Amino acid sequence: MEGFFEVVFDGRLVPGRELADVKATVASLFKAKPESVERLFSGQPVTIKKDLDYQGALRYLAALKEAGALARLKQQEGGPSTAHKASDGWSLAPAGTDLLGLRPAPPVPPKIDLSAYALAPVGADMGEPQPVEPVQVGDLSAITLAAVGADLGSPREDIALPEPDLSDLSMAEVGATLGAPRAVVPVKVGDLSGITMAEVGATLDTSKKTPPPPPPKTDHLKLG
Repeated sequence: MEGFFEVVFDGRLVPGRELADVKATVASLFKAKPESVERLFSGQPVTIKKDLDYQGALRYLAALKEAGALARLKQQEGGPSTAHKASDGWSLAPAGTDLLGLRPAPPVPPKIDLSAYALAPVGADMGEPQPVEPVQVGDLSAITLAAVGADLGSPREDIALPEPDLSDLSMAEVGATLGAPRAVVPVKVGDLSGITMAEVGATLDTSKKTPPPPPPKTDHLKLG
């Protein structure tokens, strides 16, 4: 984008960041005095930097956001401003500066003694060869390799089956009985004239039952 821009901060923070930590990080980022940083977080719009091109203004926004402060851009009217800047004496820290020790120290590689090791040439055997016992397979001189697609084995002989004679068979009608009916022999149950049907709920076992024994007396027992 063409023109000049200024970076304005209203005191807004990145969600989840603590105010005290952001103030300390911004002070380290711009190498500013504590009273100058407090003025930034008064809640009023403060112009941090003026007369910036678009890419330079974006770098300021990114640096402030990494520190935890959310700033905004405002396009200037006309050319560069000669008025007093609220950021006089402020400058960005060099890229990669450790702000308040927020970045972890680079890992220290472990020291491993490899003086007793050497790199073997390509194709070298990495171990002693093991003896291989030969397998006795016998005489193979009479064995040959069949051609690709050859049938291994004698072809089976197709045996023609005779056609069955169905001339004496016919289709029975629907519902016809297939087979001769079997004779049913009636079962003789004897004389049932003396047997009657008991009423519903009647007791069929009228034998006398022995009453259960009385419960034992426990009035003479006491708990120890």
